[in-house]
Amino acid sequence: PATTEAMAAMAAMLPKDAHWASFGISRMQMPMVAQTVLLGGHVRVGIEDNLYLEKGVLARDNAQLVERAVQIIRLMGAEPMTPDEARARWKALAAFHAEHGHFLVTNGPYRIKSWADGVAVLDVVRDPRYPLGVGSYDAYADPRRAFVTGASADAGGITLAVEVET
Repeated sequence: PATTEAMAAMAAMLPKDAHWASFGISRMQMPMVAQTVLLGGHVRVGIEDNLYLEKGVLARDNAQLVERAVQIIRLMGAEPMTPDEARARWKALAAFHAEHGHFLVTNGPYRIKSWADGVAVLDVVRDPRYPLGVGSYDAYADPRRAFVTGASADAGGITLAVEVET
């Protein structure tokens, strides 16, 4: 539910420096903007989630909802991301995807090189250019843990034997 308690509980499960965003649907859109700011997240608003600027007043467009969200954010002492900052973040994310073919940054110092039929090949590397930061999604790893039980060198690199928690 769109409540202070539910959002606080979800935010508490995130890694310490995680970048996260939330949104509210219908009449809870702007209250969730305020709650998200209080908890340190990023907000998203749009007419696809809410048709009303306030009770009984239809929003004429997305811009009007964004303007209202910006008012709330500023009244709470925070500052919204500028359009240039948002474009830079999306550009960095697009560049990461173009280079690596995925958006996933895992909870270790590695990234997916390839995968097929349940087999994944990982490169051991950290990429600090990823816009959300390394480890942002640690709390959502599934499976929760995997253990390296063996390693062998071959012409293409290192092959790891892994036991995965189910």
